Amino acid sequence: MHNALFWIEYIRGLIIPHVELLEKTFNQRILTAFETVESEAEQISSKKWEQLIHQPGDPNENLSDLAEEALEEGISYYITMMGIRQGLLNIFAVGLWHLFEQNFFFIHRRELLLPQEENDAELFKLGEVKRRLKQIGINIEKFRSWNKLEELRLVANTVKHADGISANQLKKQRPEIFIPPDVRDEFFLRNAPPPTQIFKPLAGEDLYLTPEEIRLYFQAVKDFWEELMDNIGKGGG
Repeated sequence: MHNALFWIEYIRGLIIPHVELLEKTFNQRILTAFETVESEAEQISSKKWEQLIHQPGDPNENLSDLAEEALEEGISYYITMMGIRQGLLNIFAVGLWHLFEQNFFFIHRRELLLPQEENDAELFKLGEVKRRLKQIGINIEKFRSWNKLEELRLVANTVKHADGISANQLKKQRPEIFIPPDVRDEFFLRNAPPPTQIFKPLAGEDLYLTPEEIRLYFQAVKDFWEELMDNIGKGGG
């Protein structure tokens, strides 16, 4: 690279700290926002129960029916909020991939492309970045982090588009993430195949990333930038 030292400092000083802060936000703000959902659901059920038993009505009304109605309201809240949580986990994977991609293409356009090429949208393709990097001796597909990043790319496309080419590839590589985490073990013990249709991963349905899986994607992104800096510093790889 013509500006190797500049890009090393750019990655070390701007890109990686941004990723780390995003990861901290994910762990300390996004996940913690849902820690009290269960107690909130219980409070909703209790409030509903108080409303039902004090409202005018048939004195002979079965209290068990009222208790069931109150419980259902709390359960409905819990299910809805956990669906929102799952949707946010899925969306975070999309955002993480595209943050990585935009940083990667920024370097591509400013360093690997010629000045007359950097606004040519036909060259804004991952394959083109790989090809240009190989020309200077860097093969990112040999990076230890690359397979996990490829998985993240498939996940991001699946979350955005539901069924399609990326989803089909992901089903072969990671069939378990299409099963809710709390029933995965039982599901695979029965040798049941994963669902074949994906409709609404943005709504927290059909694709079930866990916080640990998101953390692994964060680690893969950080590892990639470290590997790229190392290769740039060596003048290739």
